[in-house]
Amino acid sequence: FLSFAIMLLVILPFLPNINYKLNNIPIFEKIWFSPQIGNLDIINPYHLWLVVVLISGINLLSYVCRKKFGSSKGLYLSGFLGGIMSSTVTNHILTDKSTSETINNQNNLAVGNFLAFIGSLVHACFFMVALNVELFIKILPVVLLMIFSTIVFILFIKGRPNQKLLKNIDISLQDKPDIFLIPAIKFALLITIIKIISGLALIYWGGQGFLLASIVSSLAGIDAIIINISEMAKKTITLNYSILVILIINVVNLFGKWIYSYWKGSKTFSRLNFYLLVLVSLVSFIWYFTTI
Repeated sequence: FLSFAIMLLVILPFLPNINYKLNNIPIFEKIWFSPQIGNLDIINPYHLWLVVVLISGINLLSYVCRKKFGSSKGLYLSGFLGGIMSSTVTNHILTDKSTSETINNQNNLAVGNFLAFIGSLVHACFFMVALNVELFIKILPVVLLMIFSTIVFILFIKGRPNQKLLKNIDISLQDKPDIFLIPAIKFALLITIIKIISGLALIYWGGQGFLLASIVSSLAGIDAIIINISEMAKKTITLNYSILVILIINVVNLFGKWIYSYWKGSKTFSRLNFYLLVLVSLVSFIWYFTTI
């Protein structure tokens, strides 16, 4: 808690809110770059540390909630909180557990995984609110549609007979809040790398190159790409294209999770995750192509 307060109140206010370009970094000052590459935005110390603070704060809040409510409140709360911290890791844990459970319990594990997906959407919204409010406002309707349709699907599954709630499923991702700073800093470095790669792809190959770089990165997780897009929207890429890329990488990330569940999980668990993939894909792209 003390380290988080220092990060938020002592360090963040004094960092410069300036976009440093590649040719502003001392190590690259004497290296010749074309004007486009040399003017590529690399890092904004204030925004980057703000991301570190956000990640640490979200993880700390999830930690406090897990300590307060614990696994005694059931799989669903654990799934949602796990999704806020890392929906990919949560998906892997639930997938591995699905092979040793009954079909009814596999359905409940899938529901926990769907709630982890909702948690990941909430997590992504935190970043968009902090970095690009206009992007958040414009994408909010489809985010709400995805959440609503997922909840309806959950209620459909829970409405089937003999769906007994699983309890005492431990999917906690961290044991101590003090270690959140290290992964947050590593994540900030990952954002910087993705920013450089996607920026170069945009320069050399245009929007298609940027999209391809984002898709490849999204297989590991979408948070870093969403942060990158939030900073680039209305500056180097249009707002509408930003939304399209976010929707695509979200579906690709779900596809990657389904592949893992198909490979390592039970048939029932994998099938339900495939249905979620189809549902989110339909909702996302029908909304985009009929609204934007």
